[in-house]
Amino acid sequence: MTKRLRDIDNIKREEIFGLFPEFRSFVNRALLRQAAADLRRFDKASGIEMTMTIPTEWEVGIEVREALVDLIVGRAAFVADTIEDRLCWRRGLFADTEETERLS
Repeated sequence: MTKRLRDIDNIKREEIFGLFPEFRSFVNRALLRQAAADLRRFDKASGIEMTMTIPTEWEVGIEVREALVDLIVGRAAFVADTIEDRLCWRRGLFADTEETERLS
């Protein structure tokens, strides 16, 4: 399991998660840039802190926690570096021209 979590294909998945139709009208270039900046601040220490909140009852070992940290830190960096371009190129994600132009 830990090897699969660290797999580069998981970190660099091209899918955009969470951009539901109800959220599209709130997306603009300034917000994307702020979100990317926030993601860039997510570091290994943040990942460790997050994984330490996993309940002990779940029996998640240290190797799996370390793999999770690698996954979420790597994914955050990848999304931060690519989200603006990926959303701007996938104009079909936006419901109308006005929303699309807001990202241009």
